[in-house]
Amino acid sequence: MHRPFVSRCYADLLTSMPESDRLEIAAKIDSRSWWETEPNALTGTPCRVWTGELASNGYALIRVHGRQAWPVHRVALALSGRYDPPELVSDHVCRVRRCVNPDHIELVTNVENVLRGVGLSAENARKICCHRGHLLAGSNVYRNARGNRRCRICHSFLTRRSRARLRAKAAA
Repeated sequence: MHRPFVSRCYADLLTSMPESDRLEIAAKIDSRSWWETEPNALTGTPCRVWTGELASNGYALIRVHGRQAWPVHRVALALSGRYDPPELVSDHVCRVRRCVNPDHIELVTNVENVLRGVGLSAENARKICCHRGHLLAGSNVYRNARGNRRCRICHSFLTRRSRARLRAKAAA
């Protein structure tokens, strides 16, 4: 049976725990991570790299009470005293998924996190020109049925060319 994803506020979960459990979790983070010697090029400060368990997507996980796996970067953020509302996601500003340094984590909306990334969605959103060099702005841009931005000049050209080919084929 599929269980829906439940977003959590780890700051609330940690404050509801006994002090001894919070100290145990903080000690696990200290013992299973190490500071890089070189500063990260994007942040100017060194990453704190997790050496323990990783999720299939490369993010650090910590087992709480031996069973439940929590994302270490969210727990480290909560332990540092920052509130982590469940509607926001963690953006690793350093771009290192195993980094658990709270200074390298910024809480942003999911859309902003995707657009800051290096994936295809982010790459396409940053484009200012189509592949033929036309500006993708103002009246020259439209959204197709799938919601993708398209160049009107190129669309008009391709439509005219396609119709001309169909007329030539019909005349032959």
